[in-house]
Amino acid sequence: MAVTFQSLRSGSNGNCLQLWTARTRLLVDCGWESTRACRRALALAPAGAPPAIDAVFLTHLHGDHLSAAAIRALSDLRLPVYCHQSCLEEASRLSAPLRLRPFTDAPVPIGDLEVTPTRVRHSPRVVTHAFSVRSPADERRVVIATDLSTWDGLLHLFLDADFIFVESNHDVRLARQRPVPNSRHHLSNDQTAALLCQVLRQSRRPPAGVMLAHLSAERNAPELARACVEAALRRAGLWEAAPPLWLAPRRAGSVTVTLAARGRAAAARTPAATSDQLPLFGRGDRGHGP
Repeated sequence: MAVTFQSLRSGSNGNCLQLWTARTRLLVDCGWESTRACRRALALAPAGAPPAIDAVFLTHLHGDHLSAAAIRALSDLRLPVYCHQSCLEEASRLSAPLRLRPFTDAPVPIGDLEVTPTRVRHSPRVVTHAFSVRSPADERRVVIATDLSTWDGLLHLFLDADFIFVESNHDVRLARQRPVPNSRHHLSNDQTAALLCQVLRQSRRPPAGVMLAHLSAERNAPELARACVEAALRRAGLWEAAPPLWLAPRRAGSVTVTLAARGRAAAARTPAATSDQLPLFGRGDRGHGP
């Protein structure tokens, strides 16, 4: 059973991504700057995806992951919204009523997929989770991890994943030149590069693809994130084993990455007129898309 992934937007202006099979469609986070844009995005089912969204999972309650505009749209659409049980009281006080469902640390089955939360360290007093989304039918697994200050203690989450969507928020030098307190709550390019090196060293098989996410507009750039990861992989002697790596655009949809039967490479389809969505690196013989 094929599992397909797409980031719809990623960054401090808003975060939203979707995963689907032929029968199940999930959203993770819903940060949009207008209710109209949110409704339009949620109504537009990708090719091969079910027309309806089965559930929305929230990593945390920061406004770029659940915006006021999106709350109105989710309320009107009556979509089930899953948040950690510790956030239920706060979420119940939001500007419009939501169909809230709690999750704990246990896997949550939704149709063809199973969502397992993992607590991560982000900013103080904000409960934040990464998600591992698995297809029990064929054991394909997608890891979604943004808004974390460290990956210490989390390596197990990424090992043997088939696809990794991970934060690469800032360039260390630019963060020093243009300091903001929130940078320390996000992974730098160097931290993400070190994580990916460990994933390639310790996984029984490399992921079929990786997408870098939540790049800062002022303290990062796609070419900086790419160069940092590439340099780290070359220094570690892992370049030849590196999977295709894509960028999640801040205000547009990314490539759609489809994970088919195990043992086959990921296939990616790039929307037209979006050059920043092309693979940053990858080998043609590994099956990355055009």
